[in-house]
Amino acid sequence: DRGPIRERLHEVSDSIEELEKEIALKQAELEELERRKADPKRLKANLQSFGDLYESLGAVDRQQLMQMMVKQIRLTPTRMELELYDHPMIIEEWDDGPDGWFRERLHWLPGPDSNQQPNG
Repeated sequence: DRGPIRERLHEVSDSIEELEKEIALKQAELEELERRKADPKRLKANLQSFGDLYESLGAVDRQQLMQMMVKQIRLTPTRMELELYDHPMIIEEWDDGPDGWFRERLHWLPGPDSNQQPNG
């Protein structure tokens, strides 16, 4: 009797079609993830130009930008905790006090302006 064999072949054929559809769907998802993946060269160029961009912003825009990026900063004599939105907390510990806070000058930080001068 060939009925059960044909029925089983149809079941297997249907299973193969379903698996092929799932493979195609997963392949499309993988291609979408590849398209969304950050390009390291572009990311590096963007970070390198951040200082220039930041310097070109006015005080209000700088403040708003920092508010969008930085959730919280905690400083102690031996520790700095920087909490950014959508990033894990960064904890920097140092033994030599405030002189050890930064290993190099952060040139993108704003410099002193006339608002920081004593009134007289």
